[in-house]
Amino acid sequence: MQPPINEVRIPVVIDRDRTLLFNLNMMSKYEEITKNSYWTTITKMIQFYRDNLGTLKLDDEKALEKYIDANFMGLMAKLACVIPVRDQHALLYAACHEYDGNDEPSWPLTLGQLGRFIKPGVSLFLLSQIIAGHMGNSPTKKELGEVSGLDKVKTMPAIDSRVPKTEDANSGRLSNVLDVSALGLLKDS
Repeated sequence: MQPPINEVRIPVVIDRDRTLLFNLNMMSKYEEITKNSYWTTITKMIQFYRDNLGTLKLDDEKALEKYIDANFMGLMAKLACVIPVRDQHALLYAACHEYDGNDEPSWPLTLGQLGRFIKPGVSLFLLSQIIAGHMGNSPTKKELGEVSGLDKVKTMPAIDSRVPKTEDANSGRLSNVLDVSALGLLKDS
C-alpha cells in the first residue's frame, strides 16, 4: 500500500478551474523562482493578514472583496512593502501545479500567463487561500514532537480531523482537500 499524499488542495478559478496545491514541491518551486525562503515569506504574509484583515473571515469572499475594494490602494501598498509583487506572483504560480500519471509535478501556466489572468485586487483573496493552504498542511504539535524550544513557539491549531481525505485522480492515493472554513484562522460567524 502506498502512503497518502501529503498535500492540501484548494480549488480556485484563474483562467479556468484550477487547484492550488500545497506541498513541498510548491515550497521548493517558490524558492527556486525567487531565491527567497518560503518560510520567511509565509510568516510575513500571515502577519500581514492578522494586522490588516484580522477582523474578516478568510472564506467570506464577499466581505473580503468589499473590504478590499474600500481599502484597495492602502492594502496593496502595505502588502507590497511586506511581500513584493514578484513574490506574490511566484507564490500563486508555485501553488498552481498539477501531476502527471507518474506523480511528477508540472506547471501548466507560465509566470507570464498567470500574470495576465490575475487582477491585483483578486491577488489579495488568492493570497488568503495560500495562507489557508499553508496552514492546512502545517504539522501539529503532536507531529512536531518534543523538540527543544518548540514548546515556546505558538503553533497553528491541529486540523487533521477537519480536513477530508479524497482520492488523487492520478495516483489513486489519498490527499487532503481543504475547505478553508475548517481552519482555526477563520473567524466563527
